[in-house]
Amino acid sequence: MSVSIAKDGGGRCRWKLSRIRVHFRLSDDSPLSKGRNIFDTSYLFDFRDWGIVNTYDTGDAKNVSGNLNITADFFPMIFINHMFKEATLRLFGGDTNYDKWSRHYRLSNTKNIHLYPFVHIDKPVILESPNPPPGDITALYPDGSRDDIPGIIPDYNKLLSMKIGGTCT
Repeated sequence: MSVSIAKDGGGRCRWKLSRIRVHFRLSDDSPLSKGRNIFDTSYLFDFRDWGIVNTYDTGDAKNVSGNLNITADFFPMIFINHMFKEATLRLFGGDTNYDKWSRHYRLSNTKNIHLYPFVHIDKPVILESPNPPPGDITALYPDGSRDDIPGIIPDYNKLLSMKIGGTCT
């Protein structure tokens, strides 16, 4: 898909585009989505320095000059929360608290942004809260291995090591 977006407006207002937020998610009719609350995964592109603002779980801004080509691997992440009796689904592309996996960009001299998300639909990671609490969350990886993790962020490098074979976009 290609979209043209004006960054500068004419007329008396002389407006300037400050930010673009791009969201994507698995569709509601995906078999993985059934019975789960689905959350968006976002990219954030800033054309001005906003300082500290809501970054929609995209991480700290990376400064980029010129055109931007982004390829990223995403894995369906299902979180089963026993305390609240609910399950959620989102696409996980790494811990955005680390610059390496941040999806927030502060742009200068950028005319083109190309985004190529690669979703490994057949490689879901399942996180399950302790039942009963307290305790660590259990992560079940696509290869059948399990890890106890202190938060709700699985090992992205481990997921990347499993991506060969059987992937789709």
